[in-house]
Amino acid sequence: MPSYLVLSKLVVTPEEAVKHREGHVTHLASLKKQGRLEAGYRYTNGTGGFYILNASSMEEAKKLADGDPYHSSKAREYIITEAEKRL
Repeated sequence: MPSYLVLSKLVVTPEEAVKHREGHVTHLASLKKQGRLEAGYRYTNGTGGFYILNASSMEEAKKLADGDPYHSSKAREYIITEAEKRL
């Protein structure tokens, strides 16, 4: 199954984004339980984070990323690219 890197960037104030944090964490925990989330990281400067998804296609990966409350609420924007694990 291909991997997809999702780079997620804050586009609202941190005070606005915090309202969606619990839903974001719940979403990622659910993806992890399903075997869809490889890893997730937050940027230490508070501007966003990134995660690696396991999905069968770019379309499916976009649907998974769109389901993140940070993205569906427009608190963050993301870019996504297919990645190949080398090591």
